[in-house]
Amino acid sequence: MRGEQVKVEAYAGAFYPEEPRRVRWQGRWHQVREILRRWQEPGGRCFVVVLEGDIRALLCYYRDIDGWEIALLSGGRS
Repeated sequence: MRGEQVKVEAYAGAFYPEEPRRVRWQGRWHQVREILRRWQEPGGRCFVVVLEGDIRALLCYYRDIDGWEIALLSGGRS
């Protein structure tokens, strides 16, 4: 994906990241309201999420940069 870099607070159970909880984006924290889809990729893990305000986004964690990136989906609103 390689979108905009963001900070994410995520739950880590058996592995990291297991589930994103909050995203620091556009200068403030946004709660993850729902995870619609999740999958593993070589080098990372991705999630399609709904943030507060009905914002749909793709969040991906990349091990090579030890960081997260975000991209809005379908205009960003569900």
